[in-house]
Amino acid sequence: MKLLWNKYAKRKADFRQKGEEMYLLSVLAVFVLFLLYCIWVVGFQFHFLFWFVDLPALTVVLISPVPFLMLSGLWGDFVRAFRLAGKRKEAESLMELKRAKEAIKLAKNTVLGFAAFLAFVQGLLALHLFDDFHSLGYLLVPIALSMVYGMAAVLVLQPLQAALELRILELEEGSVKNN
Repeated sequence: MKLLWNKYAKRKADFRQKGEEMYLLSVLAVFVLFLLYCIWVVGFQFHFLFWFVDLPALTVVLISPVPFLMLSGLWGDFVRAFRLAGKRKEAESLMELKRAKEAIKLAKNTVLGFAAFLAFVQGLLALHLFDDFHSLGYLLVPIALSMVYGMAAVLVLQPLQAALELRILELEEGSVKNN
């Protein structure tokens, strides 16, 4: 029985290493596919990358979860979640994994909430500044970019949450087998 458990633990460690590499490869693949799609639509003119840059909105969306995580006491757990999900650090307890999962969940909800709030405020400003149809596109771009930034952040955090949930299940299963 001990031999089977050791074999299972070795296979699980190999899978963790491959899982970390696959996560990075999947993020890179999504970025490359997005880039190829944009090249296909626009051509080989790389000025289109500046169409996706709105630094004020990007800053607000990415910084928005920090005060909420600090107020809830989950900031340290949020930082630790990246090491736990990446399997660089073994969890000391089940509670540590659950707190890290809650921190990721709070960050996802906060980012989406702030992105929607920012898009709504920008929409109100766009309606206020709207004077002719020629300026409509320039007024709508920041609204869409705010939501794109929020959804992109959630797409980055979603696999981390799933990895933490799997680690929680593994730890719970391991504790059941030991009892």
